[in-house]
Amino acid sequence: MKKLVFAAIALLGMQLSVSAQDTPTPPTPPEPPRPYAQRYDDDNPGKGIYVSFGVAGNDGFKMNYRLKAQGLPELNSTAFESTVGFYLMFKKLSFDFEFVGSYSDKKDAVNRVRNFNTGVNFRGHYNILTSDKFFVTGGADLGYSFNNFNINTRDRVIDLNDLNPANNPGHVNLYNDQFILGPSAAFGFLQNTDYKMRLNVGYNWAVLTGKWRSQYGNVENTFRENGQGHFYAKLTLMLD
Repeated sequence: MKKLVFAAIALLGMQLSVSAQDTPTPPTPPEPPRPYAQRYDDDNPGKGIYVSFGVAGNDGFKMNYRLKAQGLPELNSTAFESTVGFYLMFKKLSFDFEFVGSYSDKKDAVNRVRNFNTGVNFRGHYNILTSDKFFVTGGADLGYSFNNFNINTRDRVIDLNDLNPANNPGHVNLYNDQFILGPSAAFGFLQNTDYKMRLNVGYNWAVLTGKWRSQYGNVENTFRENGQGHFYAKLTLMLD
């Protein structure tokens, strides 16, 4: 009798064991999204590249007074600006290092003025307000900017049988460089999607500016563009 009881208990245990193995394990619920400031820490910062497109403006070049006095087109106060950069995001701080370029073009019936601007910029921000969808940061920019502008007489004829520069007037090239510094802010949104965006705005001053010079000769009566202000507003796509 005891043998029958033990056999029945053993058979029942085997069936329960098989049933337990056949029962599927319930899936682990996904972890809820963490606020922006908690996604990264100082040992594991978020990082990636970004691209930006927007507009840059300035308070006006001093050079415009000389251009206007001589009846030439003035340099534009606004220009299209694009950026490629690299970002680091810590729990409380965020940093950008970027390459910046802008271009403007202005002309009249006789002359044409084109301005090319390139430079590098370093940005340090404190994370003021954060959530899983958006953030607000603020801080300062420090950068270097190179301005190159050309004045050309339109519709002039260049004879390839006479390339002597002395016989081909109608072009003036000038450039200067600036070290810029000023406050900036960033407003991030769509941070819980694959298309993380932010709006970058800032205002910088030319704290140290080189004189206007030329690649093709000496410049007389030159001057500096010290104190010039620059404003920018750019839409940024962040790529992890």
